[in-house]
Amino acid sequence: MPHDKSRHLGVSLSYRLYRVLRLVAPERWLTHALLDAAWITRQLAWEYLWATLSPADALRRTRPHLPRLLDRAIPLGASVVDLGGGTGVASRLAAHRASRVLYVDKSSANTQIAQKECEGLTNVTFEVGEALEVLRMRGPFDIALMLHMLGFEKDPEAALGMMRKQARRVVVEVPDFNADPLNAVRLEEGRPCYHDELYLVEFSCDGLQACLEAAGWRVGEISSSHGALFAVADVA
Repeated sequence: MPHDKSRHLGVSLSYRLYRVLRLVAPERWLTHALLDAAWITRQLAWEYLWATLSPADALRRTRPHLPRLLDRAIPLGASVVDLGGGTGVASRLAAHRASRVLYVDKSSANTQIAQKECEGLTNVTFEVGEALEVLRMRGPFDIALMLHMLGFEKDPEAALGMMRKQARRVVVEVPDFNADPLNAVRLEEGRPCYHDELYLVEFSCDGLQACLEAAGWRVGEISSSHGALFAVADVA
């Protein structure tokens, strides 16, 4: 990729401030300040992009791996439930392969966005509610999508165990804790290192596989791309 080396005022000022702080600030304080600044600016940039771009454009720019992975994970004609469906981009992708898709999200605002995103797709229906409760009532399904949702569960293993009764396959996507090498340093230093302030559990590749297997799933695929882990598992 070409490198644009033209001067950038924000970068220049940041470096000048950094050099001054190195001279006057305590070493440990500056370490923590830089770790926190890198973490929070990443969080805000991610949130702002998904708030201002269209769902399709946000998907293309930040999660380009997802369409290809869902194509592999969803057999033609399968029934699919999209748990915590957010903006509906995954439901739209799934609808091109599935016989029917049930989108579930507890946010009515998200559901309205998803309905617009899936406009014209007759095999997608929508329900506002708690994802696992709706799954209990509406299942079983061939495929349960749990994309960037598992980390919100207080007991992920229990949630995955319950899902075995309502789905033959689970497709999970979670932030990859190890995708940012600074997270290990943040953890040791007691600084914020979570992907989302509402996330209760973070996952490494080994941790996600162990959680799925402990819940009774047989992991067929697990990979890392664009800062996320993606796993496909079937009932053991």
